[in-house]
Amino acid sequence: MNGSVKVNKLFIVLFLILAMVVSLFSPIGALYKAEAAAITVDGKAADWSGVNSLSTNTGTAKSLKVTNDGTNLYLLVEGTGLSTTTSHFWLDT
Repeated sequence: MNGSVKVNKLFIVLFLILAMVVSLFSPIGALYKAEAAAITVDGKAADWSGVNSLSTNTGTAKSLKVTNDGTNLYLLVEGTGLSTTTSHFWLDT
């Protein structure tokens, strides 16, 4: 009988650990979905007013906004001292 009590306790502990691990992850339907916005590539940030910043910083690049329209991925980086000729933007995909 002592052996079955140990197995039951082990089963309960493993079940509780599994339940805790599963509770840490969101269901697939609840994952973050990208905001879709109508963006005109014209160098003006007016189209981006309804898109939340994905990242903010206190350095040269102050804000990063991202959206897509089903075909294209749009990125807006705002800040001071940014250069389109000497700066680089890398995507880790």
